[in-house]
Amino acid sequence: MAAPTSDSATGLQSPCQHGAVLRQNYKALIEAHAVNVIGPDPCDVGGLAEIKWIAEYADLRGIAMAPHVTANGIIGLAALIQVCATMPDNLIAFEYPARFEPFWYDITEGFDEMPVKGGLITVPDRPGLGVNLIARKPRST
Repeated sequence: MAAPTSDSATGLQSPCQHGAVLRQNYKALIEAHAVNVIGPDPCDVGGLAEIKWIAEYADLRGIAMAPHVTANGIIGLAALIQVCATMPDNLIAFEYPARFEPFWYDITEGFDEMPVKGGLITVPDRPGLGVNLIARKPRST
């Protein structure tokens, strides 16, 4: 976590980056209008329901939302796509992992290629998250 800094407008002590975890931390930032954009990670705030709550709460106070998800692989990306499709109009973007290790495409189905087309992602119409793990026969040793 970055060292705290003081915002001269609010006097609120807040970390520069990646410091807020859980809804309570984001609630304080939002209520103080200490930020213009928030970027929670579903893994840090307690899951998809929590990130949805944060987005709704921020929207009520005019704060933009740009969720952060980088190390969660294709499954994490699929989950974030689904929850972002339900967010209010304050969603401005989300952090997209620059690349995936090739093994992700070997063990999942649903994203056969990069899902970003023209800067947009189509929400999969498959059941669940839109991506599945491929069951394989275990290797014998």
